[in-house]
Amino acid sequence: VFTNITRDHLDFHKSFGSYKEAKKQFFERLNTPEGFAAINIDDPAAAEFINACHAVRVIRYSATDSKADVYLEIDSHDFDGTRGRLVISDTRWPFESPLWGEFNHANLAAIAAAACGTGLEGADGLMLEGEGDSEDGEVLGHVTLFQGGAGQGTATGQKDDRRR
Repeated sequence: VFTNITRDHLDFHKSFGSYKEAKKQFFERLNTPEGFAAINIDDPAAAEFINACHAVRVIRYSATDSKADVYLEIDSHDFDGTRGRLVISDTRWPFESPLWGEFNHANLAAIAAAACGTGLEGADGLMLEGEGDSEDGEVLGHVTLFQGGAGQGTATGQKDDRRR
């Protein structure tokens, strides 16, 4: 999964260019028939990473870009969380998550793209649940697989009977 490329690791790589090349090698080396790469098309370097994937299927994901294979349609996001639809190959799955903010939206889409890459799509879905706050204030959460008819399941941060 390619999330983004920033200047975070320049202490080790010494230049942005060498860091980008090192990160691209992960994708260039993917070569198994069942392999896939999930690429965040919201990052300016996405095209370079897509081009590095010579031998595997590429799943494009985005926080909000409808040109992606997997993206979110956000109805609302505030301190109580995010509500909307997770779109996977034009199938819309309603979701609620205690997470908010664009980076969390992108991370939710990345999780769904990775699940699709492993074959969890169609009648399968994801449940995104929050666990509260850790000692350092970070929101903890997890993703659970659930079964439901195509477009009939619900990805939710609340435990309810709509899950299948």
